[in-house]
This record gives sequence, structure tokens and C-alpha cells, in this order.
Amino acid sequence: MMKKQDFYKRIPILLTALFLFVLTGLVIENASASQLIWSVNSTSVSTNSITEEAEDYDYIYIAGADRGTGEWRIEKRQKSNGGVTWIQEDVYLPPVGAYSIDADDDSIYVSGAESDSGDIYWRVQRRNQVDGEIIWDKLHPGGTSLAYAVKADGNEIFVGGQGQFVSRRIEKRNKSDGEIDWYWQPNNSNARGRLYSITTDENYVYACGAWSSDKKKWLVEKRQKSDGQVMWDDELDISVVYPFIVAQSIIADENYVYVVGGDLHEDWNYWRIEKRSKANGALVWWKKVDQGGDACAYSVSADNDYLYIAGMVTDLWTIEKRNKSDGELVWIIKEDYSSKRPRSIIASCDDFLYITGDGRIEKRSKTSYVDIGLRGYDEGSGPIAIAAEPLGTLTSPLRIAKDTDDDTVPETWGIVLVDPGTSSDSGMRIKTSSGDIKALGKYSE
Repeated sequence: MMKKQDFYKRIPILLTALFLFVLTGLVIENASASQLIWSVNSTSVSTNSITEEAEDYDYIYIAGADRGTGEWRIEKRQKSNGGVTWIQEDVYLPPVGAYSIDADDDSIYVSGAESDSGDIYWRVQRRNQVDGEIIWDKLHPGGTSLAYAVKADGNEIFVGGQGQFVSRRIEKRNKSDGEIDWYWQPNNSNARGRLYSITTDENYVYACGAWSSDKKKWLVEKRQKSDGQVMWDDELDISVVYPFIVAQSIIADENYVYVVGGDLHEDWNYWRIEKRSKANGALVWWKKVDQGGDACAYSVSADNDYLYIAGMVTDLWTIEKRNKSDGELVWIIKEDYSSKRPRSIIASCDDFLYITGDGRIEKRSKTSYVDIGLRGYDEGSGPIAIAAEPLGTLTSPLRIAKDTDDDTVPETWGIVLVDPGTSSDSGMRIKTSSGDIKALGKYSE
């Protein structure tokens, strides 16, 4: 509940802002990139995948491994501040770990691998969301078998990766007991390949990865959920480097699938980003993005209008936002976190991004400023949104306090001020407490 003194503190600011916006039709500037809300770092943990709850959305789940022992490591963390709710570590022999994680209303599903007597086993688990305890645990033996991707869907889960003969494998399992409904894997030692990512819709499963015989190929495929029959696939010769330059991640919306990965080009690797028709796999658009150095896009997520892509550029932690319609860049972030690489990203329903990789977990805003519900009015265009800085930036001299559940930890938001005469200058001036004259900035999506 809002404290009375905080409410009174807000009145002059809110009334002033509302009066100015009614007169001018002014909105707040949207800067060039998202803002970091919080981050958690560990040098001893490798984090490979992140997901969120399918019901109340208060928590995220992370899968990875302990760098020292090779133990599988599963974490449940609070979205609000990244705090740990529980951690589960299981002693499976290295050098493998938990590669992928997904969630439904009450369980989480984890896939990965463990080694034993020189062999590497494909491993899939179902765990309780409340405490992380195992409900069932399944192993698939054989040579070098690694379960890179898991997707929960209805009463089933779909798992993809590398099976025997280093060939790609995909399987459908029952959620209730983990037993296999069907699987597909070529019984051919020349059909080498891997599936790195899986997504689904009502009737089909879509997967991406790499396939190779004499050459290495970018692979995207569509299969029936009922029996695994291939509806279409597309193989693209792009590289002789394996397994780095492959299709790494795939997601779907109503009519399209979006795929990201890497593409070989002369002295270094480019990001490759694709939009394909679900109906036949045809390319709608694709981007071969020169990031200025050795690069690969590892993960993609989306909301209604945008794609959010995580990857690396010469060991820089790199995040992009792109338009779904044409793939054009909205913003890009490159940070030097001591060679950490973002392996997994989700665009959450709470309007934030959650990203993990190499022991780092972070929460970011999708846009630079957040709509706080205050509206002005322009007779020409109607209601106009007013935005504020997210928690953690605090660059604006004009700030609005916003209560949290914990009275000892208030969040602080602020209306954005810019230098007069810049392109973002709205024409309205305000004098700050330091005596500087600033302009209220425009806001645009």
C-alpha cells in the first residue's frame, strides 16, 4: 500500500507533468537500448538455459552445471530481484551437464547428458516446481548421446539432440511417466548431426540444428506431433566448421518460425537470422549480420511485434531487438563481461527480458523506458503515454517514487530530461533542483 507521505510527494510532480502534457501533447523519449534491472554472477557455475513458469510467472528456472564438479545444477529464482528460492545439484559424472529447461503449470523438464565408463548418456528429467525434487528420471544409452533441447507441450514433452552414431535424434515422451511415445534417429553412421532447439504448435513440432555427411549443413525441419513424420526440412550449406556454425535456436508464432545461429564468412562468422513460413519452410526474409568479429547467435525469443536475440561477438555479451515484420534492427547491446556469452533468452509475459549464460543471469527492460499509466491529451492525436526510467538507471533529475512490497526497498522511477536543442527536445523546459534548465524528452516506440 502506498504511504501517505509518498503520495503527497508525488502530487506536485504528477500535476506539473500532466499539465505540461495536456498543453503540448508531449511524451517521453525512448532511448536506443534496454536497461539492466538486475544481474547475478557466478564464476563457478555454467548456465545454459532459462525458462519461466506457465501459470503465475513469478519465477524463472535455470539449468546448467557446476564448473568444478560437473554436477547438474537447477535453480529457481525470483523474477523481482534474482534471489534464489532453491538450488538442486545432482552428482552425474562430468564433462556434461543440464543443457535445456522448460516448464508447465506445476513441473519443470530438464534435458542434458552424463558420462559413464567412457560413454555419454542422454538424460531427461521431470521435477517439482515447489522444491526441485525429481519426479522421474530417464536415461538413453549409446556412444555419445546428448539431449540439447526439451519442450513441454500438453501431455507430452519433445526432446532433441544427438543420438548414437553422432546423428540427430528427436523423441516424444509422456509427461506422466517419461516413457517414449515415438522417436526418430537415422541408423547411419554417415548421417552425423545434432538438434539444438525445439518448439511446437497445436499439431507440429519444429526443430533446428546441423546435419552433415561430407559437408556441414544448417538444418530446419517440421514434423507431425502425432508420429514424427517429416512435413518439410531445409538444409543449407554454410560451413565446414562444426558444431559452432549451426542453427542454434527456433521459435514459432501463428504463421512463422524464426531461426538464429551462425554463418561462416571469410575470416569470421556472422549472425544468421531467418523468418520462415510454417506452411512450407520457405524463407520470408533472412539476415546475415556482420557483427564486426567472430560471432554466433545462440538464442531467440519473441513477443507480438519483436524478436530478442542473444549471442556473442568476439566474446562480448550481445543482445539485439529486431522487428518481426522485416528483421530490421531496433537496438543492440554489447557488454564485456569477461568473455561471458549469453546462451538463452526469454521475452517474458511481464514485459521484461531474462537472459543467462556462463554463470551470469540478468533481467532487462524490453524498451528503455516504461509506461507508468499516466496519460496526457493532444486534441490532434488523443491520449499520449508518459514513460519513466526503470529501476536501476536513475539518470533523470526528476524522479517519482514507486512503492514495492518491501517498504525498506523502494523502487525509484523518473521522467526523462534531455538537453535543450537536441533532437529529443519537446520544446518544454523544466528547472532542476541544481538550477540547470532541461527539456522534457519525446517518447516513441
